[in-house]
Amino acid sequence: MTTKFVPKSTLRRWEESLEGKVANWLPQSKATGGVRSPHFWIITALLALLTFIYYVEQTPLISIPPFNSSFFTTVHDLHRTLFLIPIIYAASVFRVRGSLITSFVFLCVVLPRALLFSPYPEAIVRSLLFVALAAFISLLIATQFNRIEEERKVRTELNIASQVLSEYAQRLGAMIAISSVTSQSLEIQHVLDIAADKVREVMDLGIIIIFLLNDESQELELKTCRGFPRTLSMALEG
Repeated sequence: MTTKFVPKSTLRRWEESLEGKVANWLPQSKATGGVRSPHFWIITALLALLTFIYYVEQTPLISIPPFNSSFFTTVHDLHRTLFLIPIIYAASVFRVRGSLITSFVFLCVVLPRALLFSPYPEAIVRSLLFVALAAFISLLIATQFNRIEEERKVRTELNIASQVLSEYAQRLGAMIAISSVTSQSLEIQHVLDIAADKVREVMDLGIIIIFLLNDESQELELKTCRGFPRTLSMALEG
């Protein structure tokens, strides 16, 4: 029996691709603004709705359809599991702070029922286990999202730095090319022609025009042009 190993580079590319998709799904940065953020009110509404569902059995509404259905009167593990929705939502938007706050709210919601209303002896333990699990999952998600966002920022900065270095390299190449030309010939027109060609080639320019100041007339004279229509260059020379 043979085992097929996937090359590490392939696994790394797959991981970077997955992280890139997650990064594109994430907000550009973690939400700020507190109560002014719409995410805050969505999370608050979800917590309020789930709290109502969790305690509807202790209200007079339990005798009114549809609140007397088995969904509201069954063992509340399902209801506690539903609290993962706003907790994970808060972790993805507000990151670690949102994870901790919503986990604490979850604890405040489930403890009174476990202490005052639940007939099961292990209710407190079950509630604490749910809270601990929810906090762990949300913190893990929050820290991973923070890491992905930091890596995205680093990649962006590296791309910008690479572009800047590329521009400097082009300029340096042009300077080296011009320097090599001037060291080979002292004829000004020959130097300007070759320098224009080198600069245009290295810096990928479309048009290059070089004027020199005439000491006697104090006027600019066209000496070299590249990529310029001949008729226009002749008009400039005239």
